[in-house]
Amino acid sequence: PIASIPVPISSTPAPIASIPVPIATTPAPIASTPSPITSTPAPITSTPAPITSAPAPIALTLAPLSSIDLPTSNFSDLTSNPTAGPIPSVTSVPTITLPKSNEWFIYFTGNATEQAISKDTILISTPFNASNRDIGATVFREDCITPFNDSSSYFAVDTTPKTSTQPDGFIQFNTTLEMNITAINGTEYWNAFTDGTRGGWVEVCIETYLEFTDNLNLGNDDAVQKVNFKNNVLNISVSLSASYDVDQVSVVREEVTKEDLKTDYSEFIRAFECEETS
Repeated sequence: PIASIPVPISSTPAPIASIPVPIATTPAPIASTPSPITSTPAPITSTPAPITSAPAPIALTLAPLSSIDLPTSNFSDLTSNPTAGPIPSVTSVPTITLPKSNEWFIYFTGNATEQAISKDTILISTPFNASNRDIGATVFREDCITPFNDSSSYFAVDTTPKTSTQPDGFIQFNTTLEMNITAINGTEYWNAFTDGTRGGWVEVCIETYLEFTDNLNLGNDDAVQKVNFKNNVLNISVSLSASYDVDQVSVVREEVTKEDLKTDYSEFIRAFECEETS
């Protein structure tokens, strides 16, 4: 037998005794702070110099017309055969002329018309043709003599502005009468309908006249004198609604009682015989 026995290696590898040494040095902080900018930019003190030199004017030279080449083919027509432009039509308004000497005429030219202009007022209009004189109008009771008591509360009478269709000394106008139904209802002048219908009727006389003003002091008590007149006696019927507003109006012109008046002026007349040689 082999007496040799392997001897175990008793030598153990020596441990590595060197261990990495940590770096003990820490980076030093930056102690220097950037310095602030202390210099301010200098302001601009230089102002741009104003422009003192005016721009040179542009000289334009116009060529004379004789040196301009213009077409002349159609110019002759402008002078030899001119075309007249449209002439606007002018509507002439008839001039209101003075009446002839001693003319004092006044006529009706149509029937009276009526309309309600508010809940309790009606308007009546009567057309006239007359000599161009001063005109006026008034209102009476049906006899054309007796005035209404406190008539201004019931009526407003007037004439419209004068117009003229021909320069012949005549004028056209309307006499107007406004009647307040609320004011006159229940007075002695108002006649209620007897058939149970709401409403009633009243008779009035509208006098339209031509007048002159006595500026010569001829002895008249009133300077304004009526020379000619026309009387319209109107029967005005008014139908009222359930709320007593004006519902329907009817106007009928009635005949006027005429009476001839005779006046003796003989004591104011003196007659003389003129000599032929004078």
